[in-house]
Amino acid sequence: MTSELIKKMRGYCEFEPEKPRAPKASYSFELFRLAQNLSHLRIVVDRETRQLSEDEIAKIIEKAKNVKVLKYEHIRDILGYKDDQSFSFAQGMIRGKIKNDDKKNGESNKFDSMIFYHTVKKALEQHPKDWDILATNNFELLDTAGLMLTVNKDDSSLRTELSKLNISTYAVEALLPINVSGFVHLSFDSLHRITPWLLRGLNYSEAVEKAGYSFSQSLSGNKKKLPPLSEKQAAQITNPVVKRAVSQTIKVVNAIIRKYGMPYSVKIETASELAKNAQERNKIKNIQDENAEYNEKIKQKLITEFNIPTPTGLQITKFKLREQQNGVSLYSGKEINLENLFADEHYGEIDHIIPFSRCGNDGLNNKVLVFADENQEKGNLTPYEAWGGDDKKWTQFEARVRATAGLPTAKRDRLLSKSKPVEDWNVRALNDTRYISRFLRQYIRDNLDFPKIEGETGAQRVFSPSGSITSYLRRVWHVGNKNRDDNNLHHAADACIIAATSPSIIQKISSLNKYYELFKYTDKKTRLSIN
Repeated sequence: MTSELIKKMRGYCEFEPEKPRAPKASYSFELFRLAQNLSHLRIVVDRETRQLSEDEIAKIIEKAKNVKVLKYEHIRDILGYKDDQSFSFAQGMIRGKIKNDDKKNGESNKFDSMIFYHTVKKALEQHPKDWDILATNNFELLDTAGLMLTVNKDDSSLRTELSKLNISTYAVEALLPINVSGFVHLSFDSLHRITPWLLRGLNYSEAVEKAGYSFSQSLSGNKKKLPPLSEKQAAQITNPVVKRAVSQTIKVVNAIIRKYGMPYSVKIETASELAKNAQERNKIKNIQDENAEYNEKIKQKLITEFNIPTPTGLQITKFKLREQQNGVSLYSGKEINLENLFADEHYGEIDHIIPFSRCGNDGLNNKVLVFADENQEKGNLTPYEAWGGDDKKWTQFEARVRATAGLPTAKRDRLLSKSKPVEDWNVRALNDTRYISRFLRQYIRDNLDFPKIEGETGAQRVFSPSGSITSYLRRVWHVGNKNRDDNNLHHAADACIIAATSPSIIQKISSLNKYYELFKYTDKKTRLSIN
């Protein structure tokens, strides 16, 4: 994807529509997200539930800068409650699966991580002076580097842009392999105005108001129903599937409120691959491990045989595609010389079989290594659109593709398709559902004033049980048809399970799983009851 196309897809800030969104790969966003998560965190000390103080939040953030993954147990230690039985995290606060033998009740789980911050810091560990340059002025240049890495996807333009940061050429080469993407809903300016208030412990809506934005104007006046999406919010959701789902959900929630009154809580299903069984997860992990090992072998080969000190992701991909294609361009059958490939970055180019702008697929099965002039000749067309009108050329191309034994079936089908292949809807739907869940969770939390529940403080009112929890409860409660391919009634069953799920039930699952190893029960006659 070109930098121009990425910039067009960037979008504008929710609160300052004239300013572009900040990249996810930035210190400012990672600090904002961590501060927001900490402001929502609730802890229990001597049976009293409370939020974190400004000083506690500051200490935890410093810890996050020193560990790659910030865990709940780190937070316990920083707060001074190590091994203190009077301390715990409030119900529903610990995210992720709690393992059978976890004596810490999930406190070893990940709370958050500043991934981009640590990725750059690791890449520059041999160049501390360059890291210091990026860290000056509250990491302003690190934000700039993140934007450059997000927008520019070829090594040539990346080198040019990164060189503007006044870091060494060694540091530039070290940063090239970092692969990042995506933008958030706020600009850098908005992040810088809102984050200080989050660091004081205010929740997001309060922080937005303190930052001087008219957040309340987007809310329904008395917060007794969900307002429609504002023009700004609608403009920020670029995916039509997500926008339609959100709009319909708002209508459904408001219809329920009109008929039954304000709910005490709202539960939203969260999509997750964790619902896969152990065999499927192990298969995915094995594939990932094999791919990582293969990439490392290619990297070492490029270092030793081609004198490339720091092989980039693009160079590794080119080598991998050439090997998959038996050393030739599938568009012409001409040999791709390895020496020339790495001596001249424009000698061989990566082309999307089905243009990315038309399918959104940036996976390896939609990529081939070809010569620059062949890439230009094909342009924004599929192979059949480019050469299908020439019977001789298409016959040669088809024979060449079918004779290339190393090609995966999915890639061969894309190369020879006479119509645009249907993309993997399930993968897209999963990603869409994740975003819908996150957006709605925050939107409902910010726009509805839930009734108070006598005797409960700090309770979660908008709750998202994970797919793994839903799957587990379906099994132990014996809910729904086991053959989920027969019809779509399992969605209704899942909805019932989610409605009956609460943070306290998840805590009970954790305790039962810990002490009785319930995941190992196989007796079909056994009924497990969680009252």
